Amino acid sequence: MLAERDYRLFVLGYSASLAGSAMVQVALTFAVLNESIFATLWDTTMPRAIPAAILSRVSAYDWFGSVAFVPLGYLLAAPLASALGDRGALLLGAAVVIGSCGLVLASRSVRGLR
Repeated sequence: MLAERDYRLFVLGYSASLAGSAMVQVALTFAVLNESIFATLWDTTMPRAIPAAILSRVSAYDWFGSVAFVPLGYLLAAPLASALGDRGALLLGAAVVIGSCGLVLASRSVRGLR
């Protein structure tokens, strides 16, 4: 799921005006509620869909996958901003996040999970 910080990437890349950023920030306060709902659904679906014997391992892989590439993003942020400009780097970051979420949703097993 897209987190509120991911929407900020897009907004900062698209418009740097104070009024536009403020309106988006107000809207993002409601996105936090959506993220909380997602976390609740995720945390209750995992034990139902994953056998108890491997739940800990699957949860560890899930967490690792969520944070493994953060240092790489920090490493690439400055060179990308220098090469693409601030707006280009922010829009590229937004595209990567939206694209990766789209790839996950393209999986039939993800869409079919009830």
